[in-house]
Amino acid sequence: MALKLDMANPFDRVEWNFLKRVMEKFQFTPNFTNLIMSFISTTSFTFSINQQLNGSVTPSLGICQGDPLSPYLFLLCFEGLSSLITQHVHQRIPQKHALGLKISWNEPIISNLFFADDSILFSAVSPNAAAQIKDILHTYSLASGQLVNYDKSSLYFSPNTTASVKDQITPWLKVPIRTSIEKYLGLPQSFGRSKKEAFVYLQDRVWTHLNRWNSTFFSKGGKEILLKSVVQAIPSDAMTCFKLPHYFHQKVESMMAQFWWGGTNQSRKIHWKSLSSLCKSKFHGGLGFRFMKAFNQALLAKQAWRILQALSSLVAQLLKARYYPHSSFLDSSRGHRPSLVWNSISWGKTLL
Repeated sequence: MALKLDMANPFDRVEWNFLKRVMEKFQFTPNFTNLIMSFISTTSFTFSINQQLNGSVTPSLGICQGDPLSPYLFLLCFEGLSSLITQHVHQRIPQKHALGLKISWNEPIISNLFFADDSILFSAVSPNAAAQIKDILHTYSLASGQLVNYDKSSLYFSPNTTASVKDQITPWLKVPIRTSIEKYLGLPQSFGRSKKEAFVYLQDRVWTHLNRWNSTFFSKGGKEILLKSVVQAIPSDAMTCFKLPHYFHQKVESMMAQFWWGGTNQSRKIHWKSLSSLCKSKFHGGLGFRFMKAFNQALLAKQAWRILQALSSLVAQLLKARYYPHSSFLDSSRGHRPSLVWNSISWGKTLL
């Protein structure tokens, strides 16, 4: 099972003493630790009432969200939660009741995924594992001051989990059950037979931007900047992880060409140059636009190169244990029923 956590006002509830202890545990120098604590503890807030400043408040906990240092300090706090989970993972006895999952026998244990305050915990489907998670979160809340918003958190089970087992676990966590993790870090996590439906939100975002810009008069230079810096950047995160459908590439390129030549949904202007001509380098008479399919493959090739260079990383270990346990990454094949991620990385690997 997987538990997606939602922290209630995570930045505002950080206990300063807890943050100081974490920095000391990481063996930061006393001068550096005291300097950071002085930055945090000397903060004050002034009230503006009727355009006049009245009084001030000095907080006793929390870090300022939006401050350049705050994300890094918050990550240090989450290291405390990660350490608690790691301690329980090392006590996987018996394994069927423990925290963490192993996709196959020779893979490393996956207990949690943390990215800032977006966190997912993994464990076996058992009341004992749910009790361990509850105990870990309670201990972390007492130490750090942060609270889990259980109403906004989500609990996910594998499809073969019976209703009776779910009923045994939900009283421990008291978290709403969801059928699947729709998105994590802004990217879809569940895919059906049609990949088009999973990525239609990207097409809608591109269309929304272009439709809004059509009502404004832009020079050719302005249109070029908008297409390169905004439109082509919208799907870049998704294209870094997935091979998007060919239909998506064609549709986005069609909308880009229509916007470039001044067309709308109601009227179509003449396209004096083909898109392939516009996508050529400026040194060869083009405008330097990107072919979406080639851009997609290049980003996936970059991911394949990272795996090749960082063989000890978690993703490299997982992929090797699952898809090529007896060969190298370059000699690996797609295998039987590969996931969309592995299928996409294999496609990008062909460029290496």
